[in-house]
Amino acid sequence: MTVEERIQQRRESLPRFQTGDAPNPNGIYAHRYPRMDEGYYRRLASFAGYPSNTNMTKEELAWAGFVWSGRGDEVKCEYCAVVLAQWQIHDVAFSEHCRVSPDCPFLLPRRSQPNTPDKRFLYDRRISFNNWTRAHPLPSELADAGFFYTGESDHVKCFHCDLVLHSWEPTGMPWHAHARFSPFCAYVIVEKGIDWIRGVSNMSASQYRSRFLAILAESSGQPMSVQTAEDILANISDDDDSLFGDVGLPSGLVGIPISSELAGRLPEPIKDVEDVPEDKLRQVLADTLSSQSCKVCLTNRATVVILPCAHLVSCPSCVKRLRECPLCRASAERALEIFIT
Repeated sequence: MTVEERIQQRRESLPRFQTGDAPNPNGIYAHRYPRMDEGYYRRLASFAGYPSNTNMTKEELAWAGFVWSGRGDEVKCEYCAVVLAQWQIHDVAFSEHCRVSPDCPFLLPRRSQPNTPDKRFLYDRRISFNNWTRAHPLPSELADAGFFYTGESDHVKCFHCDLVLHSWEPTGMPWHAHARFSPFCAYVIVEKGIDWIRGVSNMSASQYRSRFLAILAESSGQPMSVQTAEDILANISDDDDSLFGDVGLPSGLVGIPISSELAGRLPEPIKDVEDVPEDKLRQVLADTLSSQSCKVCLTNRATVVILPCAHLVSCPSCVKRLRECPLCRASAERALEIFIT
């Protein structure tokens, strides 16, 4: 196969690099991670203007966790800040990422194994709750979030990271609790993605990286108890960004202080369902769903706000094509990705 034919094959076959030679190719997450999620499309959006005559496609680089620096084929990981360039035709982006930055949190799911492998299947975790007597949370919710029942009180344990949680409140949310107390669990990263975990844990990208590195340094690669991890996290300042410089995120998808551009708007109370006539409920539901949809594709949920007009109008897939707000036609200077909970 000639170089030109290999480049063409790379550009036409997305699954080629998804099953490329990477650590633990037969691991339990090998065919499910990295995720083709909103983070992928956000990284892909950074490649606007990426040269077409390079040896590596923008899709493969975005899938491997990279954003484009704007110079040639140079890219930077948005999770560990490693910079790579001068790609060769036989390189596999994800494999190179693993080789030069093995401690990157983005790579965790492909480099770690569950601590309780016999509970890795959802069915096995669900049947562990046969003697569960609590009304909340539901066993199905706990099992889906990676937990199995230990048999003691309301203690549940993650099959992958060994996190143990108990004393559940009626309004407890297993996924959110899992992410908050074990933000580096590979199972949560696979199922929800790092961006979602950061949103739930209220951590910036630099905070997430520095906390991960702190735990890694303390553990020296050995298993660590959850209590030890929590003690380490409690002693790290939320403003401690000294371990890493700022990572180049895709142009436009950055946050802004609310007070600088969105201050002064009065709260808008939500109508109580009892205040809506019964014959109008269907219309109200239809209007609500319509208001939440992307105004470009009309299919996906809108989770990106255009600035400075502050209209919530786009999904992560469509925002990369926008130069102006679809509603008011104001120039789109920046965009803010939000998490609706």
